[in-house]
Amino acid sequence: MSADVKELNVKIEKAVRLLVEYVPYDEDRKKLIIPHCLRVGFHLLENGYSRDVILGGILHDVVEWTESPEGAITEEFGESVF
Repeated sequence: MSADVKELNVKIEKAVRLLVEYVPYDEDRKKLIIPHCLRVGFHLLENGYSRDVILGGILHDVVEWTESPEGAITEEFGESVF
């Protein structure tokens, strides 16, 4: 495994942890947020998008559905992901 792939895997895991920490659980929601965000992120990964786009895809609903932890996102992933 190359260093780039390992770094991306670590960042994806951190994004998933942030997603789980901040997104509210609601069974009655039309779409379940966590599976949706993971599908988006992995679709972007499989189609060759950049690291920042992939992480932004995983985290996009954190911003939309929560009291946005902007600082947590930008500290860990940078402005280009937020």
